[in-house]
Amino acid sequence: MRAIGILLGLMSLCAHAQIRDFDPDGKDSFAPDSLAEECHHNSVFLFHDFKVLCADNFHQYKSTTSVSSRRSKPSTIRIGEFNALHPGMGKTRFKDYYRLARVINQYDVIGVTELIPLVSSDLRNNENVLDFIQEAPQAIAQVKREIEELEQRIQRARRVTNEMRTELRLLRKMLSELEDDKKDAASLYRLPGYLRILKELHSMPGGKSWSLILSPRGEGSELTSTPELVGYYYRSDLVQPKDNSYCKSINKTSNNLSFACIVNMDKTDLGSDKSKYFARRPFLAQFRAGNFEFVTLTSHILYDSPSEDARMIPILRAAFGVRDHTVLGTGLNKETYARFAEVKMTLDFIQRYKRKFTRVKDIIYLGDFNLEMDNQFWPNVLRSWSGAKLYISQPTSIKEDYWTSSGERSNGLSSNYDHIIFDPDQTRECLKANGRINGGALNFLQGSIAESIDRKYRVRYKYNGLGNIRINKRKYDQIKEAFVDPYFTGAKNIVTIGRKYITVGRQRKLSQGIIVDERETEEFGSFFQERVIDSQLTTDRFYNYFQELISDHLPVYVDCKI
Repeated sequence: MRAIGILLGLMSLCAHAQIRDFDPDGKDSFAPDSLAEECHHNSVFLFHDFKVLCADNFHQYKSTTSVSSRRSKPSTIRIGEFNALHPGMGKTRFKDYYRLARVINQYDVIGVTELIPLVSSDLRNNENVLDFIQEAPQAIAQVKREIEELEQRIQRARRVTNEMRTELRLLRKMLSELEDDKKDAASLYRLPGYLRILKELHSMPGGKSWSLILSPRGEGSELTSTPELVGYYYRSDLVQPKDNSYCKSINKTSNNLSFACIVNMDKTDLGSDKSKYFARRPFLAQFRAGNFEFVTLTSHILYDSPSEDARMIPILRAAFGVRDHTVLGTGLNKETYARFAEVKMTLDFIQRYKRKFTRVKDIIYLGDFNLEMDNQFWPNVLRSWSGAKLYISQPTSIKEDYWTSSGERSNGLSSNYDHIIFDPDQTRECLKANGRINGGALNFLQGSIAESIDRKYRVRYKYNGLGNIRINKRKYDQIKEAFVDPYFTGAKNIVTIGRKYITVGRQRKLSQGIIVDERETEEFGSFFQERVIDSQLTTDRFYNYFQELISDHLPVYVDCKI
């Protein structure tokens, strides 16, 4: 019955679906309302486990199971941020969603950056699936008419030829395949990466309450064709979203729910419209856990600062009121000025927000800032939010190379880019008794998650850096046989909807239906061997498989009393 419900729902949605743009050269492009359309499509496949709300300011995938499985309520919640490295994209096709979910499952509410809508072959596949579900009934009816007409011809014929018999078998075979493919088509729908994470979280022990609030549209720098989303994964049995006054003030629809929104950064927010100086604006949400109600802003600060004067000067003037970055002090240069500009304007917004919306004073700003904590310019920027302090000093970026540039072991970590900012006087709930933050970076290169990854994927012996990397030949062959060879032998295939020939004898007819995507199938096998297996056998890509399977960042966290 559930499959029938999905099919009927999709057929209804197909009638209202708008076609998204696709660039045949491989760059992913989107119609302006494509994420809203994607949300409505997702709702058909998730109706059993989630109540889906596709609002203008946010999309919510709320668990239908909010009853707590805990024996007692905890005294703290873990709040965090995680750059998850584009789950659901071709370059991250080998992401282990189960182990990624194990990382996120150590939190209670976490802002995840670098989420993306459906792109490339996944986007193409879903469009083909939806088109086929809509068109299959007409195609089936047409084949039935042809069969009926041919059967009548055969009955009237004085002599039935072999060609007529073959054509009848061909049409019946075509009808059978169309009907079978129609039944199976809905199962080919590919969930976006952000929902694959959510589904895996639901599969965790006690994880049925996990829900998601997602930004309603993607934003990105000019140097990438992939718009990024921010999502707040939260345990709905412990953490509840609450209407936010700012989001309510910019909510222009009849839907009164205002849990979250992208910050406009316009004239109302900052005195002048500065939205165009952001690659990705922060996504704001409000939550309550026990007695602790708080506002979070999460963002992924751009990495590449424009170098042309025509673009530098407007950014510098908008953020700092100057034309020349050299007058601003140590730590701000051509590489970092635009990163600091986005942070500065966000802190300016928070300061103005505090004055205008005074009920909830606990504000936590989290993100991948692409800025080191020891940069000497931070004090100049933090003054924009009175009382704010910067936290998390551990390395948070995964370094592929076994060695650092100074010849020491990297232990797989490098830059300190992910941070948490809040006012310790206002948000004492997130501090220890000694006044220090109760948080840090969660290192999945160590501990049980790393051990789980290594048990499944690692093919080398433990390496001490003194000689050649030794291969565990038996493990190498086992992993290759499990994850690579089946995609070349035909034991495993990636399927989609496409054109195929139905053949009987020497006759054949062109039809639509389920086919093997041969290119994607072969690429999966060859790229898995290159990126996940063979990358382990060189020191310059020593830790790459952790990036492929999980992310190139560690999540950061703070534990707060509730």
